[in-house]
Amino acid sequence: MIFLDVRMPGMNGMEVLKRIKNERPDISVIMITAHGSVQDAVEAIKEGAFHYVEKPINHEEIISQIEKAKDAYRWLKI
Repeated sequence: MIFLDVRMPGMNGMEVLKRIKNERPDISVIMITAHGSVQDAVEAIKEGAFHYVEKPINHEEIISQIEKAKDAYRWLKI
């Protein structure tokens, strides 16, 4: 599981997401941003992100998404 910020110094998080999903489609990626939009969220999901979370992060939400990603991963490995 990878937590990936949309905006990072030197590299766009969406580009990193594409690379990750191209090389390891089985890895769950949760995108995090402080400057989110519906368009960005839709793009991230289309590119294979498991979920898209806006800062400040709600701890209950992130724990819930971690559990869902773990369940999805287990399902893929069956």
